[in-house]
Amino acid sequence: MLTPVQELTRSTLIHSYPHPNPTAASAVTALAQSPAVDVIGVGYADGTIRVYDIKQAEMVMQMKMDEGGVTQLSFRMGASRRRNAELPADQLDGPPILASGSTAGTFAVWDLSKGGRLIHVQRGAHEQAVSGLQFVQGQPLLVTSSGDNNIKVRTLGPIDLCLTTAMAV
Repeated sequence: MLTPVQELTRSTLIHSYPHPNPTAASAVTALAQSPAVDVIGVGYADGTIRVYDIKQAEMVMQMKMDEGGVTQLSFRMGASRRRNAELPADQLDGPPILASGSTAGTFAVWDLSKGGRLIHVQRGAHEQAVSGLQFVQGQPLLVTSSGDNNIKVRTLGPIDLCLTTAMAV
């Protein structure tokens, strides 16, 4: 019987995803797993973002950031308000969304329930490339960081991100 470490060293390639446009291929610069089963986000140096269903081996949607290459991705799976007593009090409302950070210090928020429709862009969110971008589980918060020595916490409004708090580190 193999130990877990031996299992890792015997990895087997299950599937490889070639670039959809091999003649104009851009480097993969970011990966993120969605809370939805078998869904991942892939960011590219040219600003393209693709969402893949890895079980079905197909691209689900594609978006494009206008400013800079993609540096970070983070998913937030919202849930519509239910009239069900089983729903936890802190359950987030809203559509499933994807946030992306860029080399230009910009971040964008995309509505995945509408085919990746852009719902918010924050240009100049940081003075340097966004080096970290993460939704806080169970909270309506998005945290970003950068080489500009700032960590910024933003609350989610009904459609976009509004309140900003910055911390120098």
